[in-house]
Amino acid sequence: MKKETRDFLAALARYLPLPLQPYINKRLDKQYLRYLKAVKYERELILQEKIDHISYQFSKTLGYTLDIDTPKTFNEKIQWLKLFYEDPLLTTCADKYLARGYVEEKIGGDVLVPLIGVYDSPEEIDFAALPDRFVLKVNWGSGSNIICRDKKRLNIQETKNKLQKWLQKTSNHYYDSLEFSYKILFQR
Repeated sequence: MKKETRDFLAALARYLPLPLQPYINKRLDKQYLRYLKAVKYERELILQEKIDHISYQFSKTLGYTLDIDTPKTFNEKIQWLKLFYEDPLLTTCADKYLARGYVEEKIGGDVLVPLIGVYDSPEEIDFAALPDRFVLKVNWGSGSNIICRDKKRLNIQETKNKLQKWLQKTSNHYYDSLEFSYKILFQR
C-alpha cells in the first residue's frame, strides 16, 4: 500500500463502518477500534467526520472526488441530501412497518400485501404457525429478505442466524452510509 493511501486511510479509519473493514490496513486497527467505540456508545459524528466518511466512500465507489459544496451530478446531490436534508417523512418511509400506515392513510390499505406478523427478535417467530410460503424482512433492511417458497425445506436455525445478523446495529444503513432516514430505526 502506498504511503499516501495509508495516511489517507489512517485519517479516516476511525469513521469507517464494519462493511469497509477489509479495506483497512492491519496497522490501522487502533484507529478503527475508536470508530467502533464511537458507534457502540452512540457518539454523534460531527459534520466534518460525516463529510470525510461520505467523500471516502464516494471516491472509492465512483472513482472521482465528491464536490459537496456545489454538487452537480445526481450522485453528488444524493450525498448532499444525506448530509443536509432531514425530513422525518424519510424515516417513516424507510421504516417498513410505519410506511404501511402511511400508505394506508394516503391511498388505502387495499394496496398493501397482507402482514402475517411483526417481531422484535427472531426468537419470537413461531415458524410452525407461518404459512407454507412467506417472506421475512428486517425493518430497515434493503435486500435483507428471506423468501420462503417451501417451509419444509427452510433451515430455521440458519434463518434465525441470518435475521440476527441483519438486526445488528452496524447493518443499519445509517452506520454504513449515513442515510438519515435510517438513523433512529435502530433505536425503536
